[in-house]
Amino acid sequence: MSESHDVTLHVRVHDERELWIAARAHYQGANPSADEEDLDSLFGNGTDEDDPYDVSGCLRELLDPGVSPPGCEIEESSVECVEFM
Repeated sequence: MSESHDVTLHVRVHDERELWIAARAHYQGANPSADEEDLDSLFGNGTDEDDPYDVSGCLRELLDPGVSPPGCEIEESSVECVEFM
């Protein structure tokens, strides 16, 4: 019998730049041939005044393991930004 379960992580980002640097490094480690254009499209370019970092993309890169643990299959991952005041 196969069941589906939702797993939720709530993450507060304290330093978007540090997250961005970590996500880019993680991706480059797994994809050594990635160029700046690839990285910018996935994680933002770090210089855009309106939205320098794609925080959702960074979190997906770092928190979705990519390979499913034994005995299960990750069907989907998503990130939703909820702003707190």
